[in-house]
Amino acid sequence: MSPLIPLFAAIDDMNPSFNFKQFDLITDRNNLRKLLRWASGSPDEKDFRIDIDVAGTTCLFTRLEAQNTDIVQGFMGYGHEYEKAATRVTRGCERATGHHRMISIDIGELKVLLRFTIEACTSSTNDTNEEDDLLAAFSGLGIGGASVSSSRDTKKPQATVPTVRGVTIRQTTPRKVVPQASLIELKTRAARREIDWAEVYPQLYLSQTAFLYIAKHERGSFNTLEKVELGSKSMQTHARHTQQGVAKLKLVLQDILDAVKKEDVGVGLSLVAKDGKLALYKRHEGTGKGPGKDITDKFN
Repeated sequence: MSPLIPLFAAIDDMNPSFNFKQFDLITDRNNLRKLLRWASGSPDEKDFRIDIDVAGTTCLFTRLEAQNTDIVQGFMGYGHEYEKAATRVTRGCERATGHHRMISIDIGELKVLLRFTIEACTSSTNDTNEEDDLLAAFSGLGIGGASVSSSRDTKKPQATVPTVRGVTIRQTTPRKVVPQASLIELKTRAARREIDWAEVYPQLYLSQTAFLYIAKHERGSFNTLEKVELGSKSMQTHARHTQQGVAKLKLVLQDILDAVKKEDVGVGLSLVAKDGKLALYKRHEGTGKGPGKDITDKFN
């Protein structure tokens, strides 16, 4: 199954008449971050591969990693545990393992449907009741689903809607979109360590995440939470630097799309960065995780 299937299934459920053909590119943010580092000449960028398929006039980028799971060996930070301790879960999402959001962005003249992970959102007082007062006072943050939130009445059964290739959507009620302006990126840092803005700001910029909350600790004891707003004056230098990099990214993306569309219909391609060089290859038939008929039919 293509990793893009949940993206299409979720949007289909929210808006069955959604026009996917309007986009030049559909991708995860991670792919654009890798290409942005490459376009900017970042010394930290590692080799990577992105599979590319064409549906109609739209290019689909599929993220690939060397392995799908990581085995934790030794200390690897407090990020996930802090997130669990400092946030509360939106009703109906208690069993969720992650949250994603899909947005439309323009990179120059290119129209992009972007999927990205999100960790939290600012909470609304309308979402809490007396039972939540203690927890709300402790956290001040609210985990939210990428597109929908749940109702207070947990006794009502959730509707299930079968959709593409066996994926099932579990709806929450009422169904409302979490405001983009409420989204939060959470990061933990030792008090002595500074944020690498050359890496972090582009991440926020591409997804237009409104806030970065930086939880600082002394040997695991968290005492301060710094709140940074993406559009604040203090971020203007980082914004200008990122905009320069995104201008280079736009040129790289246009070159890639032009080259891809010269190939025959149905040919799977792979974009590979190795030793600082970026090259496009044809995939052997049957390799990779292509989009499948459920997706390609949306572009006919």
